[in-house]
Amino acid sequence: MTRSHPSCETPPMSQLNVVPEMSPEELVLHVESGAPLRVLDVRANTAGGRIDIVPPESYVNIRGSQVLAMGAAVHSAVPPSDPVAVVCERGNSSKQIAAHLNELGYKA
Repeated sequence: MTRSHPSCETPPMSQLNVVPEMSPEELVLHVESGAPLRVLDVRANTAGGRIDIVPPESYVNIRGSQVLAMGAAVHSAVPPSDPVAVVCERGNSSKQIAAHLNELGYKA
């Protein structure tokens, strides 16, 4: 039996249920308001294209599995200074990654 590294494990369902959600419309309003926010797109690079409304300096695209594998090293790619909106195709991966980031001290 192989044990995975703790930073690669999926957070328990109880943690996934407490991750706040934001609709696409709410994301647009938040970005347009100028409030600090980083957008972490965890889809594959070619999955849906870049989210154009988000300024390039606030947008990061890293596949979800890579974020989990990075552990605390994700701080170098996604600074924890601002809240993070995690984006994926259907919402499942974004919840998992947001819960993981929250464990690392982010507000996701």
